[in-house]
Formats: sequence, C-alpha cells, structure tokens
Amino acid sequence: GSGNLLLPSRECSSDACTGHKRFDAAVSATAMQVGFADQPTTPVGEDGTRDVVTITFGTGEMSGVYVRDNVCLGDGNVCCKANFVAATEESDEPFSLVPFDGILGLSLPQMAEGPAFSMVDRLVESGVLKDSLFGVFFGNEGEQSEITFGEMRKDRMASELYWAPVTEQGYWQVEMRDVLLDKEPLGLCSGKDHCKVAV
Repeated sequence: GSGNLLLPSRECSSDACTGHKRFDAAVSATAMQVGFADQPTTPVGEDGTRDVVTITFGTGEMSGVYVRDNVCLGDGNVCCKANFVAATEESDEPFSLVPFDGILGLSLPQMAEGPAFSMVDRLVESGVLKDSLFGVFFGNEGEQSEITFGEMRKDRMASELYWAPVTEQGYWQVEMRDVLLDKEPLGLCSGKDHCKVAV
C-alpha cells in the first residue's frame, strides 16, 4: 500500500509517462518544488539540492521529486494544499500498460513519504470533508465503482456498517476472528492473535 499521491511529471519523457496526462509545475501558479520530505514546506534551495525518491511496486518502480501544490479531487470541489511525488522516471511495466495517469495512495500516513504527503490526512486537516472518512464501492458487472471522500453512500451498502480498530499502523490492517462458509465458522483464526488482514 501507499499513502502518497504519485503523478507523472512533464520532466518524464519515457513512454510510460508520455502516454498519460503529466503534471507540469511550470503552468501552476501555486506549485512549489520541495527539497526534502522531512521539510515539506521548504522550497528547493538556490543550489538546487533535493532528494530524489524511488518507489518500488510489485511489478515496477518510479523515481521522482517532491512537489507541493493545490490538489483537487473529483469535480474540483474537494481541494487542499498537499505534497506529492512528481515522477521523473517510470518503468514501462506496469505504467505504460495501465489506463490511469497516477496513483492516489489511501493508506495511513505511516506509509507516506512523511505526514505532509498523506492525502487523506491533508483533506481531513484542511476541513474540506463533511466527515473524516472515505468510502470505496466496488461495482459488480455493469456497475460503476466509486470512491467518496467525507461521506459514505448508504445506498451502496449491502449490510450494516461494522467498524474494526486498526491493529497495525500504516496498513488498514484489522483483526479477523474467523472465516465463515454458509454461516459456519471454519476455525482458521483460532488462538490469541487471531488472523491479521489488510483491507
């Protein structure tokens, strides 16, 4: 999982980037090049010294630089100031093969480059959300999947909502006491630690 927003930048010239929409800091009046993740509101110094981060995925990797700008989601009515990684290099696999332009990581802030890089936390702290939550709906065949920020759509829920505490900071990891098949417990998660699953 990732807690970062990752966008291909105009500086990335590989096929993996040029086949997608790319972020161009030069056309943003509010973009700021950030030197270091642990100094998320400090611009790159006059000497140009900055970190370059490489993030590895199961089937590829991307390298990029830190940027801070106004980020808006959806129709542009949910906006906040946020830090993200602007990719300067992306591996062909998987990025040249995927239909999406970037990655919006929704994990807890421990999985981001730093607290200022967690989009979920930035949205909550900026006060633009109705409630401090997001909801994900995975559509079946013929249904449109969606994500909502600041609310959940009860008309999309198949049952009552059950809350479970996160057991491992970083991942959305919760404790599972058992698995049921036809309402019969299988006894797979017995013992004091039960099973740990990431949502």
